[in-house]
Amino acid sequence: MEQASLHIYKIARSIIVTMLLAFLIVYTALYVVLSVPAVQNKIRTTAEEELSKFLKTNVTIGKIEINPLSELALYDVRIPDQQGGKMVTVDKIGAGMSLPNLVFFQRFVFNYAELIGLDGRITKATPDSQMNIQFIIDALKPKDKNKPPTKFDVKLDAVVLRKSSLSFDVLSEPVGSGKFDKNHIHLQDINSDIRIPDLRNDYFTFDIRRFAFSEHSGFHLNNLTALVHIDKRNITAKRLKIELPGTRIEPADISLHFNDLKTLGKEIKQIPLSLKIEEAPITLSDFKAFVPELGKVTMPMFLTIDVNGTASRINLRRLNIHTDGEWLAVNTSASVTNPTDKRLISIDIPSIKMTTHTTDAASWLERGGMLKHNVADLLARMSFIAVDGSFTYHQEKAKYIGSIKTGLGQLNTNGVLTTGERKNFTGRLSSDNLHLASLLPDNKLLGNAAFDVNTNMDLSNGKPIGTVKGVVKYIDLKGYRYNDITADLTLKHDTYLGSVKINDPNAFVDIAGTATIKGKDSKFDIKATLADINFYNLHLINKNPDHKFRLNLDASFSGNSPDNMEGDIMISDIKFNDDNGQGVDIDHFDISARNAEGKVIMYADEVTDSMQNAIQETYRRREIQQRYNAEHGITPRTIQKEIREVLEISLPEKEGKPARKMSRKETEAAIAKLSAEMREAARLLEFEHAAYLRDKIAKLRESL
Repeated sequence: MEQASLHIYKIARSIIVTMLLAFLIVYTALYVVLSVPAVQNKIRTTAEEELSKFLKTNVTIGKIEINPLSELALYDVRIPDQQGGKMVTVDKIGAGMSLPNLVFFQRFVFNYAELIGLDGRITKATPDSQMNIQFIIDALKPKDKNKPPTKFDVKLDAVVLRKSSLSFDVLSEPVGSGKFDKNHIHLQDINSDIRIPDLRNDYFTFDIRRFAFSEHSGFHLNNLTALVHIDKRNITAKRLKIELPGTRIEPADISLHFNDLKTLGKEIKQIPLSLKIEEAPITLSDFKAFVPELGKVTMPMFLTIDVNGTASRINLRRLNIHTDGEWLAVNTSASVTNPTDKRLISIDIPSIKMTTHTTDAASWLERGGMLKHNVADLLARMSFIAVDGSFTYHQEKAKYIGSIKTGLGQLNTNGVLTTGERKNFTGRLSSDNLHLASLLPDNKLLGNAAFDVNTNMDLSNGKPIGTVKGVVKYIDLKGYRYNDITADLTLKHDTYLGSVKINDPNAFVDIAGTATIKGKDSKFDIKATLADINFYNLHLINKNPDHKFRLNLDASFSGNSPDNMEGDIMISDIKFNDDNGQGVDIDHFDISARNAEGKVIMYADEVTDSMQNAIQETYRRREIQQRYNAEHGITPRTIQKEIREVLEISLPEKEGKPARKMSRKETEAAIAKLSAEMREAARLLEFEHAAYLRDKIAKLRESL
């Protein structure tokens, strides 16, 4: 028995030793054979031929290195597109395989796979054409759709990507600059480390330990990590972390549950979704590639969000944004239905609350270059801004109702914007008491104000058509409270019709006008009446407490600059008198900008200091203009007609022989009658007839 056992042992030992020797001999032979340059070159050319045949393009491989049954490396691999253009180049493709797993468990386990120096260039001729890599996608598709897919079971301990780049370009689209462009995406400095512990037909696990890149628009992904699992009925993402230069987002685990991975596209709208993020630091300048204006917002904010629902209905249960020091805080919740359908989308935000301490906000915005000093100073004087309101959007109609509290007082606002084919906006802004005095340093001009403004605008045709109506219940200016001010503005394409009325005990003002804005062909017509204006009571002067001012103005002119402006301005019935009629009277004041020798005529009982100063200033400016014209050879030309060359002032009555055979009483009556006709002609904008009557009145006055 003992001899039999010994005999069996010797036989077994001989077999094992023989097998090991045979394996060693075979392995050594393979190593020697595969190390021979001619053999490696043959393998390289065979691989090139087979890949070129399979992909239907000219694939080239610079060099192959083989460590038998364990390591393989390809160098300088080039895969052009089917027109011969550059598409994919790789400096090195390497892979290492575990021989024991293959021999004993029939499972492909790769110790590592690496791509070094990958340069992939994906292009489309037009937005609607196929990508240049479509032929590779087609080659990898199963040829027999009825044949079950080949079973595979692979494990990759490490997938390494280094010094790589990937680009996508729609060749027909122009290249922008400084902003992310979906038609021209260029990823550079791509580096990744990924572990794939399980890769089967219907079961995938990816352990992304590092993934980073830069995009040529300026977007930088410093790192992305996650553990992703996919099977027939579930997708989960754990330990997800997204890091940008100033942003770090670590949401709670994300899970999707569905009936079948193959029908995920059809089920996606009904799959429950959930996302939670707590106190994530966000720096908006990290996203300047998408919104360039964010580039100056370098202060981090902290984001908390809790959202769930489906792709067809999203419930934002909580959104909180705040900064260090709490100078900015935003809190809201919302629900969105049909977010991807422009016609059916519905948004309901029952509460929007935002608070900012404007002193800190203004300082930060000014340091960031987003506000000029004077604007920042104005913002800081508001002390704080608190927004509290609600917003809804349903059937192409947006509605907001809320209030804005500031250190100056409270503003109440609401508005409705219709966004369909016929766009329209109606809104209201009001305040019962706004303390404007705090807006200006050492302010002695403004006090408090109360107002109510309503607007209704049709925005369908690009240019607004509609009305703005405002009522200022009161406003304090220089210590006086003006009451009962109304203003109306009507817009219709290029034409604006407006009016302002003040019906205060110490000031009556009625201004109405029409403006048509068409460049050089712009036209303006303005009428104004000022009456019972007591400058002393209004705190505008400190003398003449019993004097009141009045005037009438009619203006009609065209043009959009002093160089091409033409028209007439007639100011009449100018009075600054006390209750007894004592003071200054100017019958009318005419200005013509219709010709090169335009003149101003003033009628008054006496020449006051201010009138004399105005006359002297007119002559001074005329001399400057005449010298300039002479130096530059300019000769003003216009319609020629007889005009007086000097500024004429009616002086107090002088004794003299009448030029007519009319009595003084008849002459004065004629002057009064013609003066009334002249003012009526001016009111009707009949300036030529008014000028004729003016000259006739002047001659009659000379006869007195």
